Amino acid sequence: MLNRITNPKVHTFDSSVEAYDASQCDDDIANGDVLVVLSEDAIAILVEAWPVAISPELSGESFHEGRLNFARVPSVSDTSISFDFSESLALAQKIKSSGLEAVASERAVETHDGDDPLFDQALAAIDEPSNPSVDAAALRDIAFAVTVLRNDLGLDSDEALDLLVEQHLIPRSARAAYRDRYFHVAKHLRSFTDRVRAERVA
Repeated sequence: MLNRITNPKVHTFDSSVEAYDASQCDDDIANGDVLVVLSEDAIAILVEAWPVAISPELSGESFHEGRLNFARVPSVSDTSISFDFSESLALAQKIKSSGLEAVASERAVETHDGDDPLFDQALAAIDEPSNPSVDAAALRDIAFAVTVLRNDLGLDSDEALDLLVEQHLIPRSARAAYRDRYFHVAKHLRSFTDRVRAERVA
């Protein structure tokens, strides 16, 4: 019997050792969830009790090397079933190709606990759209809608924006303004997250 894993969650960690340990004892981490380690550029899928990297070069220090057919992984605990981790793999690959930097930025915002000019500049950029004709509050509403669509439907940001335009929920001009804002903010956050990474490695 093939069990399809759906709606996997993403968990970020400071090291693959921490991620591995958490996967063994944290009830919030479930079979098929994606584990991301920014400092090691490592991404794994939890396969029952084992974090398996989606490819060997993304195994970091502690993840098992990825050499599985994630579409059909036989269960170790029950030989009568297999797991289909296709949705988990698609999510992990999306993070690898376009979202790792975004995850890093979100992680930096979550963990920041002191004054830093670059961080303050990044926050200011969020409320100061590069296109002054579009209201910052409206852009925050679009950002919320994009986040919901990404989480609920598994879309990337561009697909979510296209859907909002297609359903006449936002005008095309707002789509362009949102993309301008995203890159404007990302430019500032990139410098900040690079500094955070360097401080953690030091």
